[in-house]
Amino acid sequence: MESKKLNAITEFFLEERKDPFGGTIGREWSKPDFMLRFISDRTPNDLYLVNCTLEKTPSYKGERCGRIWFYSIHYVVSGHGWFEYDGEKSYLGKGDVFIVSPNIEIAYSPDPDNPWEYINVDIYGNLATFVNLIIGNPKRLVFHADRESGLEEDFFRLVKTVFKKGRKSFQATGLLFLLLDKLENLFGRKEESKNDGLNEYVRYALDYIRCNYPNLTIKDIAKSCYVSPEYLSRLCKRETGYTLKELLTIYRLQLSLDYLRNSFLNESEIAKLVGYSSGKYFKAVFYSVFGESPEEYRRESGIIKSKE
Repeated sequence: MESKKLNAITEFFLEERKDPFGGTIGREWSKPDFMLRFISDRTPNDLYLVNCTLEKTPSYKGERCGRIWFYSIHYVVSGHGWFEYDGEKSYLGKGDVFIVSPNIEIAYSPDPDNPWEYINVDIYGNLATFVNLIIGNPKRLVFHADRESGLEEDFFRLVKTVFKKGRKSFQATGLLFLLLDKLENLFGRKEESKNDGLNEYVRYALDYIRCNYPNLTIKDIAKSCYVSPEYLSRLCKRETGYTLKELLTIYRLQLSLDYLRNSFLNESEIAKLVGYSSGKYFKAVFYSVFGESPEEYRRESGIIKSKE
C-alpha cells in the first residue's frame, strides 16, 4: 500500500499523515501540553469538544490559521468582522457562522470600528468529519443564518454548560450533537447527507472498524456484515479504492500517529492499543507504509519524545 493512498484517512478517518500543529498560530490549546491533559482518557472514535468559549476580540486582533488539527465553528454574537479564504473576503455580522477546517489556511479579523464578539466551538474525533456535510466544499466556509433560526440560543446553551459542567460532560456532548444536527439542517447538503454514495455493506464495515479495531480480523468484519471476506473486500476496493485489509491498516495507523505525536507511550504499548500483536510487527507495517520507523516519525515531528 503506497503512502499516497493514505488520503483515505481524510475521507473516512479524519486526518492526514501530517503534523497537526505545523503552521498553527496563536492557539494555546494546539500545544502538546494541552493535548496531554486529555489524551489519556480521550475517545478517538467519537466526537468531543476541544474548546468552547465566548470571546470578544480587541479591534486590532487578527488571526491567520493553517493546518489546525480540529474543526472550529464560530458564531458571531455581535459586532462585525472579515473572513478571508483563497483571496475572497466576506463581511460577517450578528448571527453569521464561519467554520475553520483542518489543513485549510484562512484569515479573519474584527471590524476596527465595531469589533465582533463570537462563540467558538472546537471539535475533534472521527464523527467531526460530518462537518463536511455542512461545508460541502473547501470554499464554502461562511454561512449567513436566519435570525429566527435559534442558533444563538443553542451556542450560548453549550457555552454555559461547558462552563458549569465541563466539556467532557454528557450534557455538553449531547448539546454538541444537537448543535451539529441543527447546522446540518440549516446549511447542509441535504441530498448528500441522506446518502454519501457508499455501498451499505462498506459503510457498515467502516463503522465496525471504528468501533472494534483493537481486536479485529477481516473475517470478523465480514461476519458482522453477513457476507464473505472476499466479497466484502471486493466491494471496498470498488467503492473506496482500498481493500478491506488496507482500510483496517489505515485506521490503525491513523490512531498510531496520534499516539506517537501526543503521548509518551512506547512502540509496544501503542501497538497493543491500536490492535497489533507486537511492537515488532507494528514497526514493520508502519515502515512499509511511511518508509520510516515510528521512532523516526516521532523524532521528525519534534513534538513529544518517547519515554524509552
